[in-house]
Amino acid sequence: MNYRNDLNVDGLKLSKSGQRPCCIMVFPLFLLLILFPVVSQTFLPSSNLILQDCHEARNQLPIQIKSLNLDLSLIWNRTYSRSTYDRGYGIVECQDGGFAIIGETRQEGIDFRSDVWLLRVDDAGNLLWNTTFGSVDDERGYDIVERTNGGFAFVGVRDGDLYFVETNSNGFHLRSRTLFAGGVSLGFSIVACQPLGYAILGMISYNQTWLIRINTLNLVIWNQTYDLALFEGGDSLVECQDGGFAFTGTSNYRTTPDVMLVRTDMNGTVLWNQTYGGSGDYFNQGLVECEDGGFAFAGAKREYDELEFNIWLVRTDPLGEMLWNATYGDADEYGIANALIQTSAGGFALTGFEDMYAGFSDIVFLVIGPSGEPLIDSRLGSFVAEVGHSIVKCQDAGFAIVGELFNFENVYSVILIRIPGPQNPSRSLWLELALWLPIGVSALIVVLTMWLLRSKKRASEKL
Repeated sequence: MNYRNDLNVDGLKLSKSGQRPCCIMVFPLFLLLILFPVVSQTFLPSSNLILQDCHEARNQLPIQIKSLNLDLSLIWNRTYSRSTYDRGYGIVECQDGGFAIIGETRQEGIDFRSDVWLLRVDDAGNLLWNTTFGSVDDERGYDIVERTNGGFAFVGVRDGDLYFVETNSNGFHLRSRTLFAGGVSLGFSIVACQPLGYAILGMISYNQTWLIRINTLNLVIWNQTYDLALFEGGDSLVECQDGGFAFTGTSNYRTTPDVMLVRTDMNGTVLWNQTYGGSGDYFNQGLVECEDGGFAFAGAKREYDELEFNIWLVRTDPLGEMLWNATYGDADEYGIANALIQTSAGGFALTGFEDMYAGFSDIVFLVIGPSGEPLIDSRLGSFVAEVGHSIVKCQDAGFAIVGELFNFENVYSVILIRIPGPQNPSRSLWLELALWLPIGVSALIVVLTMWLLRSKKRASEKL
């Protein structure tokens, strides 16, 4: 006698043990696999999701981008205004994400007098808080660093004195001091030293460079002034790998403006200095120490037979001997580099501006290879005038640029431009697998289930 191993009750096929067949049991798994890609795309961290939100910011400018090797779809920008005269000079990426920007804002009802303006924004450029530092005097903030224990330190000028301020992470004033060395004293650059404290580079009466070392108690450990070959003043400062310092500035050596690079020990004593230039005009606005102990600085140059300045980048060995130099931009357009950083690939990135025509300028964004070859050559501009003052390398291998925007109605605004880095290939592969692998497995289950049903149906018909 032949016995059937399953029964049909009300049209539903049951196994001999009373359990539902495998085609019914796999349905929840099938549904889970179908939903998994949607869930993974929604809840897994994805920089693309954030970037799309930022790209639609209401105060985004319609920037036109002339670019080489740059993904234009990911770039976003924000503008910030408090008065008719707001400018951003320095930027730092914060440890917990986002950025802090230092600059100036016009005092209400007072012409030609500004307050320091400190802004804190998140990763998307949304303003978290902002605060001003000042009095009836004229104050400006030029450079900023993040403190090791949180908060910020910035340097600038206050009514002709060098102005140094420390804040907590919410921008509240902790301590400050003004430093005066005779004549007009300005602070242009600040670095957070290892292990603690700060070094500040400034200028005295526009003809001397001033280097100051400050401890964590806001006390001056030492200070040095430099008057080397009619040295006019320092522009950029770095702390070197051995604990010493290097800075650049402009020298009127032999009646022509040249760039001077000065290397000191940890006490500010000069070890060597080098001058770079020729028969024309040369000046500097950015300096970095390279991995091999050499240096690179950027600025502008113009030979006497040329009408316009061009962006200029110089690479030296550890003793300041020039290894190579290169110029960038259109020879007929006025171009200047205002800031320089080193990239993770051993190259460089810089920002500044290029004057296109009739006072209209675009922000320059250049990424340079280790030998001076341009990898990315972009002009970021709109129907108004923009200038890039500072650039920072971000945790995602991208960049952020801060500067100013002028709309020809005597109104200046702070502008922040974010250029995200490339996506992590392994991360992209995981997202692709998360999307397509469950769909493939689900399709395979459907095919196997249908085959199993047909096989059982044929077996049943034979019985």
